[in-house]
Amino acid sequence: MINTKNGSGVISSYAEYYGVNPDSGKPYRLVGYEYLIEPLNSMENRVVLQKAAQVGATVMAMMRVMWFLEHRQKSAMYLFPTHRTADRFRRGRFSVMVQRSPVFQSIVKATGAPGHLRVGAAQFYCHGARSRAELMSVPVAYLTLDERDELYKAAGLEGTPWSAVDLARQRLAGQPDSWELSLSTPTIPGYGIAAEFAKSDQRSFLVNCPLCNRITDITWPSAVFGIDGLPHRAQFGCPRCQRPWTTEQRRELIHNGKWAPQVGGQQTHGYQLSQLLSPVAKADRLVQQWQDAQGDPSALQVFHNSVLGLPYLAEGARLEMATIEAAIARGNGASMASSACTSMVGSMAGIDVGPQFLHVVIAAPVEKMCRILWAGVALQWAELEILLNQFQVRSYVIDAQPETHEARRLVAKRAGGWMCYYRMGIGSQPHYDTAQHVLRAPRSETQDALYHAWNTGRIIAPINLPSEFAEQLRSPVRVVRLDRRGVPRVDYLEAGGADHYAHSMNYCLLAMSCAGHAQHMEIYGMSG
Repeated sequence: MINTKNGSGVISSYAEYYGVNPDSGKPYRLVGYEYLIEPLNSMENRVVLQKAAQVGATVMAMMRVMWFLEHRQKSAMYLFPTHRTADRFRRGRFSVMVQRSPVFQSIVKATGAPGHLRVGAAQFYCHGARSRAELMSVPVAYLTLDERDELYKAAGLEGTPWSAVDLARQRLAGQPDSWELSLSTPTIPGYGIAAEFAKSDQRSFLVNCPLCNRITDITWPSAVFGIDGLPHRAQFGCPRCQRPWTTEQRRELIHNGKWAPQVGGQQTHGYQLSQLLSPVAKADRLVQQWQDAQGDPSALQVFHNSVLGLPYLAEGARLEMATIEAAIARGNGASMASSACTSMVGSMAGIDVGPQFLHVVIAAPVEKMCRILWAGVALQWAELEILLNQFQVRSYVIDAQPETHEARRLVAKRAGGWMCYYRMGIGSQPHYDTAQHVLRAPRSETQDALYHAWNTGRIIAPINLPSEFAEQLRSPVRVVRLDRRGVPRVDYLEAGGADHYAHSMNYCLLAMSCAGHAQHMEIYGMSG
């Protein structure tokens, strides 16, 4: 173990003495990034960073894990959403940091296994979140969850009901003094890092204004003057005295700033990092980004998440209750049917397979509309078959996971069935295999189509839908995220609790497209 007067004890001293910034290749320095000193030095068991992009948090996390490995001599895991992101991090930033630092280079040893290094007796694992075997195989004392909000998506690959976050946290079990650091750009309120931050002491970075000698925070829009004017005239300034700061004044007050908890009684330390704290932030650039985002819900989502480091629910991101009520009104007070109606062309069904129940939506096409005939749960697979026969369902789509064997048995036994796997990748195209009766549908695009059908008045609903139907239909929230290349991409997050009826409704409309109803094939981008 390295033991010098400059390198032990405080993590920030260790980082500046031995560390190298992998992005510049220069010695690691916290000048201008003083807001990172407290979270870097925190000895709390759990630390949460709800952060904007490009605020130095990931490099800080790397320094923290290096200190832990060397000085605690206990194993650590750094978890990313996918193996690709983990490998890119390991071969890129982490390798540069180790190679450019003579001390780190001397203590970090390869083991011959991908994503597995050693520092003395301590093991370091850098993994993606999609392998249950890797997450279950190693006990660690320090867990870093990077890109925390993305881990939810990776954990649910094609609907598999297990959580990478929960499973990774089990690796800390049995450790008397374990550490956990969660960091991520947030997405929507109550989800991922925002939910973690809400359970913390929610620290704010407070500064002393040199012009009025009063304590204030640096937040949008109060600390940026001129957000509605010409961007080049925008300035950072004090929310209290309403006077602008010079660049030197702003840097000095951030240098002397302090974190203060806003919620008492919480053991988890939570930090909210905005780009307004960054030494490279420019008021004119922030205002330009803000003005460019006006009128564009997707751009506003990105601005709040990636620039301000705040969760944000964009207008229209969630299905409105009024939209569901309008669909019920179009039903003219009709109740759910008890069996197939002779006036219908043919019933279709969508089945979402949950841990306890099978959530079912049965509907029929009516010209260019979709009339929901019945919605509810089946407790057993035999009960599901009775429902399908009772409504004379001629096309149905069922969730292929987690009960793949049972779903395959049903499709083989009863005609008209399709097993559905969601595709998650960007630019995924819908595809169905008629020989195997397997449908692979892009999740985001089909959910876009589902809510488009509701929002454009193409759904007719009965008055006595299950009490949880509306809540589950409204659970998925549409968000726009930036990928590593800065390209926006659409995703749906389960932010309002269970979403079984949202998926069963989606599968039901997919069943209509599989059955060859042109109007629904058009909605879903399918080809016959």
